[in-house]
Amino acid sequence: LLLTRFFLKIKGNRYIEGAMAGMKPVVIGMIAAAALLLIFPKTDEGASFIDGWSWLLFGICFAGSVRKLNPILLILFSAVAGIAIYYVPTVV
Repeated sequence: LLLTRFFLKIKGNRYIEGAMAGMKPVVIGMIAAAALLLIFPKTDEGASFIDGWSWLLFGICFAGSVRKLNPILLILFSAVAGIAIYYVPTVV
């Protein structure tokens, strides 16, 4: 709460706005780097978990985001589908 109060006081500052605008590409790059590390692991021990089911879930969520569905519902759908696909078959 203190941080929010401080940010609301300085949000109109042009230097703060410039810093926030400069951080957007950095954050996008960090997210892309994390995704690439998950897709292409550095070691031979860790195999990539990307398979056909992952691409299918990605495609469904991408189509849902293009259609402007609620992002929280897309996250919940992904979680339920991931558990159903990857966890339930190993338990049964």
